[in-house]
Amino acid sequence: MVQQNFLANEKNKTKLIELLVETLTARTTEASTAIGDSDGSIVRCDLNKVTSHLSVVVIGDDVDLLVLLTALTPPDRNVYFMKPGRGNIEDKIYSTRQVQEVPFSGSILFSHSFTGCDTTCAIFNKNKLTILKCFLKMPNETKAIADIFYDPTSTPDAVAQAGEKMFLTLYQAPLSELIQLLREILHQDMNAGRQVSHCSSVCGCDGACMNSAQIRKEGVEED
Repeated sequence: MVQQNFLANEKNKTKLIELLVETLTARTTEASTAIGDSDGSIVRCDLNKVTSHLSVVVIGDDVDLLVLLTALTPPDRNVYFMKPGRGNIEDKIYSTRQVQEVPFSGSILFSHSFTGCDTTCAIFNKNKLTILKCFLKMPNETKAIADIFYDPTSTPDAVAQAGEKMFLTLYQAPLSELIQLLREILHQDMNAGRQVSHCSSVCGCDGACMNSAQIRKEGVEED
């Protein structure tokens, strides 16, 4: 049976996790089951270990782990993240200390979540490399936008305006252009004249994320 099909059954997944925890515990290996936010639980556990261990290594496929580790690991500590390879692709190892030396690492949570993660929609025809290039080409402008999202005193209107500026920057559109106009142009280009409903039909964001690729995948159309 294909692993994906096996784990698609919640009972199979739960039973497998219980068996793994039981086996690891019997071998005197510390093991625990995450409830809810597994990424957050893994990172919190690792950060607790980093204070008492010289080396801490996290193994996983989810880049969210590396992002959280980079953002939360103290600069005087170091956590390694290993992404196992598959087939001809070799294992990759990242160091939080090295990633933190990247100029825009202070905005890594913003750049990661803005371009799509476990809790936010992806952006039509744009990926994480696109926003990283924006940070490299326009470091002051993009950091100013990200700072508004990090500022707990920012008003909802300020966050909305900053988000629109980021969208326009990603699509290299004039900042004076209306976000609604940009959305309509992208929808027309994407669907070649076919009418497509707003993204809210899929993800509830009222089209703000311009997740046209997801809309097309789901086959959502207006009557």
